[in-house]
Amino acid sequence: MRDFAGVSGRLDAVLERMVETGRVTGASLRVVHRGNEICARTAGWADRDAKRPVDDDTIFRLASLTKALTSAAAMVAVERRLLAVDAAVRDYLDWFTPSLPDGGESKMTVRHLMTHTGGLSYGFLGAIDGPYVAAGVSDGLDEGRLDLEENIRRLAKLPLIAAPGERWNYSLSTDVLGLLLQTVFGKPLQEVIAETVTGPLGMRDTAYVTDPQRLVRAYYANGEAEALPMADVQLLPSSSGGRVRYAPGRAVDSGAFPSGGAGMVGTARDYIAFLEAMRKGGKPLMSNDFARLMTTDCIAPLEVNSLPPGWGFGLGVAVMREPAKTGSPLPVGTWRWSGVYGLTYFVDVENQLTVLSMTNTAGTGAKGHFHDQVIAAVYG
Repeated sequence: MRDFAGVSGRLDAVLERMVETGRVTGASLRVVHRGNEICARTAGWADRDAKRPVDDDTIFRLASLTKALTSAAAMVAVERRLLAVDAAVRDYLDWFTPSLPDGGESKMTVRHLMTHTGGLSYGFLGAIDGPYVAAGVSDGLDEGRLDLEENIRRLAKLPLIAAPGERWNYSLSTDVLGLLLQTVFGKPLQEVIAETVTGPLGMRDTAYVTDPQRLVRAYYANGEAEALPMADVQLLPSSSGGRVRYAPGRAVDSGAFPSGGAGMVGTARDYIAFLEAMRKGGKPLMSNDFARLMTTDCIAPLEVNSLPPGWGFGLGVAVMREPAKTGSPLPVGTWRWSGVYGLTYFVDVENQLTVLSMTNTAGTGAKGHFHDQVIAAVYG
């Protein structure tokens, strides 16, 4: 097992460099090794203009870090036998019957949703005027003025981009999963996640709506550029040529629908507690068998096309399959994900190591140099 002595000093240097150059506005980093927190660092500004620094109580927009929380709630439902992983989605939503690309009938399961292999997509992954955008389907990051069910009903009317099980494609699957949870629990998704995940773990600051005085201001940057504040509605290019529509105010809007894939907010202190609970075996949320199922690669030979070759996927998280292909020091079995508002985490199971990086800077904060430098600093 590796020794992680000196990690705090190395991460301090990374944070200082990124904040001084303005490429990341504010950040909170947490590292836990063998159950002991060996690094808890904050740097920069929660709001640069107001000179409000990031501290341990600062709340970040979780974006796609929401997905693991929704997936964990789904695993609780599976263990309670409210959901079945290999049941058809239409067993729970009889109207959810999107057609195949050739017009045939699809057979999508809960497993397909949880592994992003159901043939769904995101609007921002398509053309600017693509079918999702034309149909008014929300990606869960915009103003969210739809009802959750209405959004999924719009999605269900569009053809799939591939047959279920044919390929991995990042998608609104976790939003569909959120609606399934609402259905089987008979209560709003916010209450389901509070009952099954955040409540049992004491994650008091993790929710869908928060106090604006503690919430970070949203910024964006790419490459070497200095971060700029987001507008009330900010359109930014996606990696596939589409556009991501950000509405930072969604995090303080109680009228926005609860997106299972992107809608929550929380602190680094809360989220590291969730990651550690899952790393240790899932308790008090679920039994070890179900935690292991969620965090074990189950899509081989398919690969995660939004990451370098070598990554597989479990029931809600990407899982390292072949480190040699990625050129990464992360060992086999490491699971991870990131969020477009500037967040990322990885859990190195072999070394009993959990690393969480939260920033308020979309673009730079979630990928590229900053993410790579954090990994390099952790592993020395």
